[in-house]
Amino acid sequence: MKEAFAGNPFLEKRERMLRAVDETRKKREEFEQTYPKILDRQSFRKEQAPKLKSIPIPTISELLAREQATLPEVIEKFGIEMTAFEEELRKGESSVDDERFPLFDTLYALYKASNEGAASEDEREQLNHFRSRDAFLARFCPEATPYSRAWITRYIQAFIEQRIHPERTIRTSTRGMLEGANRDIYTAKGEWVLMPEKYFWGHSYEYADKQVIEAAVELLEKGYRRPDFSHTTASAALEGIAQHGAILSTQEILKKGLKPATGEFTSQVGRETGIAHDMFSYDEGFGRGLGSVYASRGEVYYGYHTLHWFDEYRVSFGINKQQHEESLKVNPDKARHDRGIEDWGSEGVMLGSEVSLESVELVAAPMQYLEEVKTWAQKACPHARVYPVEALELLRSEDETMGRVAIEEGINPAEAWKNLTKTAERIL
Repeated sequence: MKEAFAGNPFLEKRERMLRAVDETRKKREEFEQTYPKILDRQSFRKEQAPKLKSIPIPTISELLAREQATLPEVIEKFGIEMTAFEEELRKGESSVDDERFPLFDTLYALYKASNEGAASEDEREQLNHFRSRDAFLARFCPEATPYSRAWITRYIQAFIEQRIHPERTIRTSTRGMLEGANRDIYTAKGEWVLMPEKYFWGHSYEYADKQVIEAAVELLEKGYRRPDFSHTTASAALEGIAQHGAILSTQEILKKGLKPATGEFTSQVGRETGIAHDMFSYDEGFGRGLGSVYASRGEVYYGYHTLHWFDEYRVSFGINKQQHEESLKVNPDKARHDRGIEDWGSEGVMLGSEVSLESVELVAAPMQYLEEVKTWAQKACPHARVYPVEALELLRSEDETMGRVAIEEGINPAEAWKNLTKTAERIL
């Protein structure tokens, strides 16, 4: 055979390439025979993974003992620090600095006390300013500009997502930007499972609450099908969505003379002007808000929502494509520029200025708030199924890994997920 290739550079090169491919295949097969299975690596990963730790929320008496002060003195000290912080924000801010979180630890403790921990009528009266964002800003940041108010909101949202962390899945890492993130949180109590990792050399670790995995198993067994589109907002918008029977774009809300409760319009900040506005939106104009409801294709994703206060949370809607298209046929004026549904790739899918709740087939929210959302859905869109958002995201992010685990262990995927709950570890 070699003689046949002699003198023909092309055939000689091709033969060398084929031999190299064959040698690579043999090496891969040899490696795979000794390569440990995913679950066999779990004990090693548990040793390496950052550990979760629960931060206790101090009661009023514990807070006063820690500060060695009376409640009025603690509130006065907090007010001085918050006023100084707001004045500093006016000078310009580029990113949230978690070194400022201790100030928000105090704010969160006072908020919790105002709703749950006040022991006397006098204490409740003193804590009234911590019950809502508007009352808090009116009392402690009366001179705040739109710019500094927007940045305080960003800090509150970052604190909720990183420090309180109401959602029952936690991703962290042993290196890089995520190092140490989401390990010490207020809501760490519970039974947590370290999720398997398909890459042997991975440095990323994800924990999931045992109940989230059980919910994921239930979805698998019931034949869960992902929606055609998904749109994420915040709980502050639920009242308005129910009132209008639809998810409205920012421009549509403004046309009605209303103030957007959340979304990209409230999350972007004009550094030069000090005015909160939306991003440049092509031909839709500047500062007028987005003219369409933006969505992702398929799975539920994190969205452009704004969390203004500690009792708010994100909510996602699964939207049926056929139902929505039928709705646009009946109300063609709701389509953006009469072009129907527009897919702008990584920018998202534009569904038009209004998405009727009749087109919503599922609603997803953090497990902690699931009963509250179920009550809302029963009144606003009783046909929609309500799921914990953590279970939907876990099925998306871990589907490939768990499918491989099932193959390696010779079991079906649902059984592979069930077996994970046996490895849960309780954190007090």
